[in-house]
Amino acid sequence: MISLSGTIGMGILIGSGQILRLCGSAGALLSYLFTGFILHCVVSSLGEMVSLIPESGALVNFPTRFVDGALGWTVGAAYWFCYAMGVTTLVTSTAILTTAFKSDISQGWIITGVLAIVIAINVFGIRVFGEVEYVIGFLKVVLLVGLIILMLFINRGAGPNGKVHGVDCECCRTPSARARLTLVRLEG
Repeated sequence: MISLSGTIGMGILIGSGQILRLCGSAGALLSYLFTGFILHCVVSSLGEMVSLIPESGALVNFPTRFVDGALGWTVGAAYWFCYAMGVTTLVTSTAILTTAFKSDISQGWIITGVLAIVIAINVFGIRVFGEVEYVIGFLKVVLLVGLIILMLFINRGAGPNGKVHGVDCECCRTPSARARLTLVRLEG
């Protein structure tokens, strides 16, 4: 559950809307497939190197061993920076997401509260951290599945105005409407 929920982050809730707006559903699917293929290749090659030379600190030691010491230091610094900024990015995006619902609480207080919760979870040890991670991961998976089902219902006409979206909508039934839609997409 933790590995599955680890792939569901704020990026899929906040960033996927912008990706869908910029390149559409087919473009988003192709970009996710292309990025997933590249990540699969990187992780597979890293797994091959780790099985050949098992040592701790492989992400820093492998560039040092196979390329150059400066590259190993740079990879280590980038790795540290990624994890150092990861918490701040998630806390800030949590504040942005919660204030999008017309909250009267300022973002500074939300950031302070979330950071206090994160620090408290880390103070109580690995058992509490594991339980909290499991529960939050389960809630993230349930939320994502629920959002997918809700989007399918809205797409089929369960929205507030009962309009059906998708392939069989009124803009795709006549050739002139399809031509106008194509022209609007090309101009926009």
